[in-house]
Amino acid sequence: MRGFFNWFPAPKFLTLATTDAFITDKSIKLKTGNSARFVNGILPDEKTYLFTRTIDKVPAEGLYDAVAFIIEENVPLKLAESVFSFEIIDEDRSAGKLQVAVTVVPKAFINTQIKLFESVGITVVSFDTESQAIARSIIPKGD
Repeated sequence: MRGFFNWFPAPKFLTLATTDAFITDKSIKLKTGNSARFVNGILPDEKTYLFTRTIDKVPAEGLYDAVAFIIEENVPLKLAESVFSFEIIDEDRSAGKLQVAVTVVPKAFINTQIKLFESVGITVVSFDTESQAIARSIIPKGD
């Protein structure tokens, strides 16, 4: 069955065509050529902190703050010096608990990477770690 966007595709000028950019200590490699204007940056795992924790279930609007509260006890960075994201990986409704996977990156490193890309006219859309990028590419959605 064909979906709405098969019949009525978005105009090309409205689509955000991105490519992946692999960042290492010595170089940056774009997945497809040099004509990209937007990239998904893939950060080396050595520059990031990854951990999982079980936290009390909180309302959706308080989840970001609940995760922020546990950053400093799990990584050697102050919250103000870091950028983080998280994903809920499991929910125990009977116990009222959530298991979250948290990624923390030093803010200075992120800022350096953004400035580097902007200096050559490329806009960063998102960042992933190497391990997250590999997992997303080989593990089926919802698994």
